[in-house]
Amino acid sequence: VGVVKDIGFKEIALSETKMVYIRKLDPLTSCLAVIGCSAATVGMAFLIILLTKESCPFVYCFNGEQYIFDGEPYGGAICQGLQRMDLCRLEHLRPVDGEYRIQLTNEVNETQYTDEFKLWIVDHPPEVDVIQDAAGNLYTVADLQKPLMAVSSRGEDVTGWLAEKDMLFWESDILNKDPDNSSDLRDTLFLNFTKPPHADSAKLVVHGCNTLWASQMLIRMVALCGRYVEQFYKKMDNPGAITQRDDWDNWTEIYALHVDMLIGDTWMHRGTIIGGGPFMAEERIIPLDLDGVEGDTVKIRLAPPAGFWQLNSLAMDYSPEIPFKMQEIFA
Repeated sequence: VGVVKDIGFKEIALSETKMVYIRKLDPLTSCLAVIGCSAATVGMAFLIILLTKESCPFVYCFNGEQYIFDGEPYGGAICQGLQRMDLCRLEHLRPVDGEYRIQLTNEVNETQYTDEFKLWIVDHPPEVDVIQDAAGNLYTVADLQKPLMAVSSRGEDVTGWLAEKDMLFWESDILNKDPDNSSDLRDTLFLNFTKPPHADSAKLVVHGCNTLWASQMLIRMVALCGRYVEQFYKKMDNPGAITQRDDWDNWTEIYALHVDMLIGDTWMHRGTIIGGGPFMAEERIIPLDLDGVEGDTVKIRLAPPAGFWQLNSLAMDYSPEIPFKMQEIFA
C-alpha cells in the first residue's frame, strides 16, 4: 500500500511486486533502500542496509534544500590490494553560496579508507552528455541508440526492461530457478543494435549494478577466513593473488560481466561491465571495437550469473568525440 501523487492510496498485490524503492528525505540526511519482493517501513529498510551492505561508502549531495543519496563508489575494494579509483555521477549536486556540499558516510559495520576525494566539473555542449568508463576515462555521447530488440535465452522479450533509463531494472527471476539445474545458474540476454555504415567502433552505455547478493558474497568470503582475515588482506597485496582474483572474476562474472559480440558465427569477448552498487546504479561506457561485425546490426550477448546483476538500460552511441572542458577541484 502506498500513496501516489494526485491519486491517493494505491494497493498492489505482493505477487505483482518485484522491487520497492523507499526514499527517506530530511534536510540533513537521506536514505534510499531497495527491498526485493516486499515492502517495509523506512526503519526496517535502513536495518536491511546495515545487515547486508558491504565494502563501499555512501555519497550525499546537497541540492539547495536537502542532502540526497547520490553515489556509492569503489564497491568490492575491501582491502588495500583491491583499492581503485572510482567516479560517481552526482545528479543532485547544486552550488549553494558559491560552494558544493558533499557528505561521505560510512553507515555499516566496517572500516573504510578513502585516500583521495575530488570533484570533476565538466563543461560540455547541452546536446552532448559526458560519461566515464570503469577506468575513469571520459567520453562524449551525442546520439544514443536504443536496442532494436532484447530477448532472454528463454525467448522472453526484455526490451521494456532494458531500453530506457528509468526505475525498471531487469533481474533474474530467482523464484523460478532450480539451483540443481546447471542451466539455471546463469541468464543469457541477447540485444541487437543498429550499426551505421562504415562504423568501426562504438560506445556501449550501460546503466546497472550488482544486487545485494554480490555484497553478501563478499561478506561470506571474508567470513570464511575466520581469525586469519588480516593475513588474507595482506595476501591480496601480492600481484599473483590479484591475478588469481581477476581470473576468478572473469570466470564467474559476478563482479565483471562480459560483453560478447557476434563476429561471423562466433561470440567474442569485446568488453567488460564492472559491478558496483547495489543501492546506486551508475552509467558506464564500454568502448567496443566493431572489427569483424558484418551487416547493419551489432549483436550483443550478456550472461550474468543468476541473482547477481540488475540492469536498467543499454544503449549504443557511434558519435565522434566532441571537445569539452574539465576542471578538477580538491576538497
